[in-house]
Amino acid sequence: MARTAVRALLLMAAAVAPLVLPTFLLTALTEMVILGLFAMSLDLLVGYTGLDSFGHAAVYGFGAYSAALLLLNTGVSLPVAILGGGLAGNLLARQLTRMVPGLRIAIFEKSTESRSS
Repeated sequence: MARTAVRALLLMAAAVAPLVLPTFLLTALTEMVILGLFAMSLDLLVGYTGLDSFGHAAVYGFGAYSAALLLLNTGVSLPVAILGGGLAGNLLARQLTRMVPGLRIAIFEKSTESRSS
């Protein structure tokens, strides 16, 4: 019950934050959330599975670069550009995943290292 209340309060604070916070603090908070998500996904890959993926940052960067290109060249809104960047990163990750399954750990590390360079 207490966890549900805390989650509800955090969700309400996240919904109200863009309306209340100044631009600098909102930008800093957004950067913290993005980097936190990246750190959690890398922890899941490296910590729980024990696989060292050097291509992980490439997919993250590809999604961010795609979102920036959508935002600059097409004139779509920021939420649409973020969703488009996430979709582009997801599509790249799916293609890389098709190339890598069944590889042993050392070969997996080398294959993702060569793709990230």
